[in-house]
Amino acid sequence: MYVLRLSLLKQVALTSDHVTYPQLCQEDEFLQLMPMQLVALIKRDELNVQDERQVYNAVLKWVKYDEEQRYPRMEKILQAVRCQYLTPDFLRDQMKNCDLLKKLPACREYLAQIFRVSSCPLPSPSRCTK
Repeated sequence: MYVLRLSLLKQVALTSDHVTYPQLCQEDEFLQLMPMQLVALIKRDELNVQDERQVYNAVLKWVKYDEEQRYPRMEKILQAVRCQYLTPDFLRDQMKNCDLLKKLPACREYLAQIFRVSSCPLPSPSRCTK
């Protein structure tokens, strides 16, 4: 049954027209995704999210599930998140308070670069928002 549920999660993540991302992230199987599967999922334009914080927080949850094995991959995964749509306040808070980012200077610098340009107006994200 576990293999079947994981396959169903992958199938939904890869084939749904409008993936309900917050619901997928609540599934235990989400935490079992391989790094490439996670990146493929979070890059999808069809993700149905309120804002990009949901994607960012789900990535943190995924990394923390097996932190020692996964944190070295976070830089590549974080680049798949549309961090340019995170608010400056959220970015500032993450850079200051996120313990995981404190271990990963490259990720912290990546967010700092985005923070520095966050005063420039950006076009609306192309994800589905509800």
